[in-house]
Amino acid sequence: MDEIVRAFAFHRSSRIVGLIGLTRTTAIRLAKEIGRVDHAKDME
Repeated sequence: MDEIVRAFAFHRSSRIVGLIGLTRTTAIRLAKEIGRVDHAKDME
């Protein structure tokens, strides 16, 4: 029984870490897009 709980807990934590990583890359991409838009406005 302990093995199952441990495996499940590990799976959940790794999934959360994966979500955080995905959110971070998305945030960085968004920041770059916003930066590009701001830069384009400055060029006008």
